[in-house]
Amino acid sequence: MEELRRLLHKFKKVIQRYFVTYLAHFDAVLLNETIQNLSVCPEEESVIMSSFVNSLASLNIKQVENSETFDFQGLRLDWFRLQ
Repeated sequence: MEELRRLLHKFKKVIQRYFVTYLAHFDAVLLNETIQNLSVCPEEESVIMSSFVNSLASLNIKQVENSETFDFQGLRLDWFRLQ
């Protein structure tokens, strides 16, 4: 367990870059396509889902390189409202 913890700490930035890239370039694109293909969606829900796309698409690797803290609280609150 300690070895795993040490490796995670050592490669933290690599892992963060991977997930930031995944969220911004795969999840955001797929979610946007899904929203576009919804035939019936209330406007309020559409606005919230578009906010998801914007939040995810705005993530970039420079934030990881600059050691910025990622705050997904707004995204979580929007998800809660959507449910």
